[in-house]
Amino acid sequence: MLSYVIFIFCIVLTLAFINAPSKRQNQIIFILCFVCFLLTGLRWEFGGDWEVYYSYFQKINSFALDEGSFEYGWVILSFVVKKLCASYIVFQFLMAAIIFFCIHQSFKKISVVPVLSFMIYFAIMQGGIDYVRSTIATIIIIYSYTYVVEKRLYAFLMMVIFAGAIHTSAYIAFPIYWIYHNRLRYKYYFVLFVVCVGLFMTIGKVILLDFPYLGTWIQYRLLEYINGQENGNLYGGMISVEDAIMNCILKNSVTFLFLFFYCRKAIKTNNILRGLTNVYVAGTILYCSMTPLSVQFVRMTGYMSATEIFLYPYIYQNIQKRPNRLLFLLVTISINIYRIAGHLSPELPLGYYYHCVLFQ
Repeated sequence: MLSYVIFIFCIVLTLAFINAPSKRQNQIIFILCFVCFLLTGLRWEFGGDWEVYYSYFQKINSFALDEGSFEYGWVILSFVVKKLCASYIVFQFLMAAIIFFCIHQSFKKISVVPVLSFMIYFAIMQGGIDYVRSTIATIIIIYSYTYVVEKRLYAFLMMVIFAGAIHTSAYIAFPIYWIYHNRLRYKYYFVLFVVCVGLFMTIGKVILLDFPYLGTWIQYRLLEYINGQENGNLYGGMISVEDAIMNCILKNSVTFLFLFFYCRKAIKTNNILRGLTNVYVAGTILYCSMTPLSVQFVRMTGYMSATEIFLYPYIYQNIQKRPNRLLFLLVTISINIYRIAGHLSPELPLGYYYHCVLFQ
């Protein structure tokens, strides 16, 4: 319920300050990030996989990466905090600090309309307040785009390694640097879309599971997700594969239409916009190829589709006529209202009813 309140507040701030100078918008973003930082650190019995993470923190006593542990980065961070102070609240504030820093800095450096970026980000991830490991990894990758834009390859690779140490799926972000900087004509992306979707629809399971190039652990997890999907397991999600694919096609089609009508010239001259569009197209291809095998693979595509957070501000900036800008804002707000409503439900109380440790 708290997420709805904050999201409405984000909409109001977006409408009020969308044409304000960047400095003023970044000040607003700092305040919003800080609010989410406090709520994330002080949450209790709230958020995805709460019981799993909390019980793991309570019992961890070594760096051992055994069968029941998480990725080595999560293990190390959990162990260090456990040994220093044994406080799960401190651990949560550490996660909140990562989120706070990455989001604030990435919006400050890349977004041309930070308040609009934050509104979309909050609809997608609820400000990170109800984080799971993949949320943290995705936010780290969002920050890594600052290094992609600056052409700092090694810094980008280090961020991907860090994100992968939190959630293994983040390693799929390695090609982002080269996807961003390529100048392949978009008609070839369409051919790639048809080929990839066709291949994964017919022999996707063979491609992912019958070759050893991915490593034993990754292939084990992929098999678990694919078999779970075939047995009707949505892993706590609220949406079927069919609905996920349809939602992706509809939402991304709207984005591509806006890019086509308002940003064709800008894409040719603005390297940042062109690069972000490249990655968004690649994310669409990955989504439509992988998600039919398991809805869990949506997490893997989020590292690329997250560029939407930066693309929509560029679209807004390139719309010249005021009525068209207002229409664009209305469509954007409507899409994200639908999105956040799809993520939140009283039937999933750990992600709906916020609880604070101060009131336990």
